[in-house]
Amino acid sequence: MKIRSFAKKHNVSESTVRYYMKQGLLMPNRKNKQYDFDEECSKNLENVKLLKDLDFSLAKIKSIILYQVINESFNFGNNEYFLKMFRDKREILLLERNKLDDKITKLCTKIEESKTHHSQQNKTVGVPIDFLEYLYCPTCLVPLVIIEGKIENGEINWGTLSCPCGFSARIDDGILIVDDLDKQSNRPNPEEIKMSVATNSDLNVVKLIWGTIKWCFNRYESVKVSSKIILKHDIGIGVLDIKLCSLLPEGYYYIMVEEEIEFLRDSRKNIEMNGSKAKLIYMCTKFTQVPLKNNSVDLIIDKICSPTVDLTQEKYAIEILQEKLKVGGSYLGVYLYLAGNGVPKLMKCGLSPYFKLDKIKNSLANIFTEVDCQDFGCVVLNNGENESFLQKGDKIGLWSYFGKKA
Repeated sequence: MKIRSFAKKHNVSESTVRYYMKQGLLMPNRKNKQYDFDEECSKNLENVKLLKDLDFSLAKIKSIILYQVINESFNFGNNEYFLKMFRDKREILLLERNKLDDKITKLCTKIEESKTHHSQQNKTVGVPIDFLEYLYCPTCLVPLVIIEGKIENGEINWGTLSCPCGFSARIDDGILIVDDLDKQSNRPNPEEIKMSVATNSDLNVVKLIWGTIKWCFNRYESVKVSSKIILKHDIGIGVLDIKLCSLLPEGYYYIMVEEEIEFLRDSRKNIEMNGSKAKLIYMCTKFTQVPLKNNSVDLIIDKICSPTVDLTQEKYAIEILQEKLKVGGSYLGVYLYLAGNGVPKLMKCGLSPYFKLDKIKNSLANIFTEVDCQDFGCVVLNNGENESFLQKGDKIGLWSYFGKKA
């Protein structure tokens, strides 16, 4: 039997047959410069497959096959050598099964614990009733009025807020939504983003980002007592939010502003699974339409890491959001900037000037009194992309800023 027919008969690839031949597990006769596989080869191959299923190593299988050839025996049951070997293997497998059973039992316990914890946390968290005093029309700056809604446990889970000027926002499943942004989807879903970050992100950039996150936490410690109303702009995959919310005390408000509702839902799920004593408010809105009262926020935290820009007004997000910040309120921002004179080929026209560090610094200096800042240095991207407009070879840096509104 030729190699192709032999491989097909035993449901293996030709390359597998050749590999077994090289290892001495199959020893076909050679006729007219071609290998001829006989019944003995078939028995050997089936024995190899059986022994592999029993978790024997190829080295051990090779010694078994050679022993069989030497003793001209294919009947395992009539040989003490095989009898002892299989009994020993059975004991090993039984021991492994006991270990696996123990691991499965522990996993089942963890699953039940997680299900219990999830059921405890899996509730709709709405907009607190006492937060209505801070919800203002972003156009005419007057209080929004709730015209209909479902209130449960002091929270608005479903409802509509409106202003005489025509501005309206709705609360859907506890999330405040402006301009039907929940119907738009400009980015991959959060899980795809997380997977991309885990597999494609440049490690040098990841190190810089973690450095900025630690820096932000250290600066937050100095203002946390007075920062009872916190606004976080552009939550992304929510790394900072999960940690920060777990530390906030009771009575604090943490407002998350994000244009993509799926990122809000994902962040809410993760934050609530980890627990938070603070009152959490989720807003699906553009930063130009945040329905908050001016001079009401104690601390604004800007996205890590890209500057968000409104090209129509030629302003950074914070230049618009700063109206919500109290005089003397704090600002924490982390900015990605372009190093050198090059412009990323993937960047939209008109954006590159806003990614220059001098322009970022000058814009912040017009609003805040600087308390602290740190340049975390520059890197040339080695692989993948960390933002949609970046690619291999682009040179970027990260810069953190902490200031007080003058």
